[in-house]
Amino acid sequence: MKRTLFLFALLCIVPAAFAGDGTSIVFASRAAGLPPGTHVRLELTAAYQLVQMPEIDKNAKGGMRTLEIPAENLRYHLEADKPLVWEFTVGPDGKAPQPEFRLNFSRRLLAPPAGMLAEVLFPTRYTVTLPGAKPVTKQSQFGMQIERDSGPTIARCVRVKGGPDGGFGVGVLPACDANPAANGHVIRQ
Repeated sequence: MKRTLFLFALLCIVPAAFAGDGTSIVFASRAAGLPPGTHVRLELTAAYQLVQMPEIDKNAKGGMRTLEIPAENLRYHLEADKPLVWEFTVGPDGKAPQPEFRLNFSRRLLAPPAGMLAEVLFPTRYTVTLPGAKPVTKQSQFGMQIERDSGPTIARCVRVKGGPDGGFGVGVLPACDANPAANGHVIRQ
């Protein structure tokens, strides 16, 4: 009975707490190190989620563990208004357009209550066609935790970077000059 009342209160109170002005995630974009003539199409969506953390077995032995969060632990889900679509061809000078993108959420993204996790997930699909090569299409999911109430905007960077031997990496980072190992995905052809 207590669990049912808790879930009912959570489902009624949590959405009401998100009322008011929304949050925008403003993305800078960077493309670097790609050969001239490379064509890139990147589509990124965003979803804020509030997840009930599962019980952790404190008696389990071993070092690092992976925490599986079942789908039924999802308590709140909010999609951004539209996807980010960045499509370009690297010019003869090796440069690519670097526009700014804005993904808007209709409600403010707030820190989670105790025992919960708040995150924004960025499912990303990208196709990179290097000159003289077949297109390579991949999907990745990047994310960020929301640890405190957000302001009206959050800054992020979406980056595509060429590497040695025709490889390339895609990442969603806190800033365009951040270390890509922090939240990037590297592909080798």
